[in-house]
Amino acid sequence: MATHRALAFIGMLALAGCSLGYDQKGGPAIADAIREAGPPQVTEVHYQEGDFMDAATVQVTMEGTVSEAEAFLCDVVNPIVRNSDPPEGLGVWVFDPNDEVLAVDWDMSCS
Repeated sequence: MATHRALAFIGMLALAGCSLGYDQKGGPAIADAIREAGPPQVTEVHYQEGDFMDAATVQVTMEGTVSEAEAFLCDVVNPIVRNSDPPEGLGVWVFDPNDEVLAVDWDMSCS
């Protein structure tokens, strides 16, 4: 009998999780602002919606070096995110044209 109750409870939680939407908040607007403010080296900006398992991300493709990508995150991305309403745990990934990671901003501290 307890097993049936546990299964029913798990089923109710699953249904509740499916009906509650992950709040994207200002994620798409943040991606748009990064796209507009990005330097010419930024060739693509893509917003990946989050869900209850994975945080939302903004994926940026940029021609440049690691130090240029880090400067871009500190000088352009962080002010945009700080002055917006990001989804919880929003991460910004900067890739080169070969899909190699140049920099990641997950609460990156900029000096």
